[in-house]
Amino acid sequence: MKKELVKASLKRALRTFIQVLVGCIPTGFVVTPAMVQHFDRGLLWVVLAWLATALLSALGSFLQGVLGGLPEVTDDD
Repeated sequence: MKKELVKASLKRALRTFIQVLVGCIPTGFVVTPAMVQHFDRGLLWVVLAWLATALLSALGSFLQGVLGGLPEVTDDD
């Protein structure tokens, strides 16, 4: 496997992670001082689910780039 392909796939996966993270901000989710002071498991589960969604999307993007190839990486055989 080429280093170029892996590097380009990681860049694309990072971009996908950020896009999904920003695009999936839970609607109406605002962290207030009272929420932080009275931290509960509900808040933790919401944040973990949000991060897991972005991570799974980034993993899919990376695997697709490595296995399927990327147009920005030329195939020099």
